[in-house]
Amino acid sequence: MKHTREFIEKLVRNELHELPEAIQTETIKKLMKYNNPRLSTEKIRKVLKRIKTEYEESQVEAGDAVGVIAAQSLGEPSTQMILRTFHYAGVSFGHTTGGLQRVQEIINATWNIKYPRMRIVLDGSRNPDTVLKEIQEVRGIKLAQYNQDEGVIYTEGSNLREILKIKGVNTKRTTTNNIREIEQILGIEAARQSIIEQLYDIYQSEGLNVDIRHIILIADMMTKDGEVKSLSRIGVMKNKSSVIMRMAFEETMSILFHAAIQGMVDELRGVNENIVAGIPINQGTGNRDIKLRFRY
Repeated sequence: MKHTREFIEKLVRNELHELPEAIQTETIKKLMKYNNPRLSTEKIRKVLKRIKTEYEESQVEAGDAVGVIAAQSLGEPSTQMILRTFHYAGVSFGHTTGGLQRVQEIINATWNIKYPRMRIVLDGSRNPDTVLKEIQEVRGIKLAQYNQDEGVIYTEGSNLREILKIKGVNTKRTTTNNIREIEQILGIEAARQSIIEQLYDIYQSEGLNVDIRHIILIADMMTKDGEVKSLSRIGVMKNKSSVIMRMAFEETMSILFHAAIQGMVDELRGVNENIVAGIPINQGTGNRDIKLRFRY
């Protein structure tokens, strides 16, 4: 006899009440998918116990240098992209949207990207040829091709605002690879999600396995202030209060000169500042304060 949804939901809520709501919801969905008479209550409890154990063991310890780990985890595979980029010389529609150059465009939050592309999903309400003709007439669209198997139109060039106005276009699934355009039209959350998906897809297409949590950290850093900022001195580093941190990043002399004139004080709270001053950093074994008392 199959278990009812109410029974499974109650069991999951009781066993996984300390875990995030998204994990509980996904667990209920999976259990309902594989719900059959052979799935006993005891087996369900074992699965839930395993989920809870995996979650607890995957948590980051307080004081871990997650930024350094993310930089290493993304930087090392990127060196492989440099070697592979030369193999795609002459390709016009495929790998031109990926590779190291595209990664740089994303993390630098480039406004005018070299190869703007759109993936336009049709809703089936109109003839694809009619929609294709209208899309080809949109300003900024250089080339549009209809993929009959997927029911999708791929374009060279991008104009998301105008494309979304065309009847027959699925506005919820149509997207562009221009992060700035997504930010302006769909908002910061959509831009953050696009950064995550595009970076992850680039690494996957190159056969490079990268933990998506490192990419999520990069996306959060770029969008945490409510707008997309590049990982550069004119982006996320621009508003850093630490003089030494900005000095250690780029334009050392000019930053140090202006800080001295203005009489700025550095409180030495970050990693760079402490390394320059020869003080133990507040990470790893240098982090000795109690962050959370665990109950055993």
